[in-house]
Amino acid sequence: AVGSQGYFKFKLAQRSGNQAGDIIVHRASIYFDNNSPLLTNQAKVLIIDSAINTGFVNLTDENEVRIFPNPTDGVFEVMCKEAGSIKVCDIAGKSVTGNGLVAGVNLIDISQYPAGVYFLSIFTNRWSKTYKVLKK
Repeated sequence: AVGSQGYFKFKLAQRSGNQAGDIIVHRASIYFDNNSPLLTNQAKVLIIDSAINTGFVNLTDENEVRIFPNPTDGVFEVMCKEAGSIKVCDIAGKSVTGNGLVAGVNLIDISQYPAGVYFLSIFTNRWSKTYKVLKK
């Protein structure tokens, strides 16, 4: 039998001395009762601007995608090592925009859509992954 497939979230506060370009590597230990801890996957956070503590960018080794800022006012950057395609859907799964994706920086504009959660699906020849973007 498979146990819970739940999730948790946590906040990360910067220490003084972090500079733009620094990467913070972290993982958590989750304790249930008196059992040994469960270790989470390792996560990486790239510091974009040491004066700002919002808009952290999650990095993963397998796909090298960066989304900034998130949350967004409507326009955000998607940085990707590989070309491919991108599709943005609202919380109901309705496609709101889709484009080709170039290797490098891509600007995505969802400013004409209401505030809420959007799902950003990225497809390349080698992989595909979906990210969550919050529009304020």
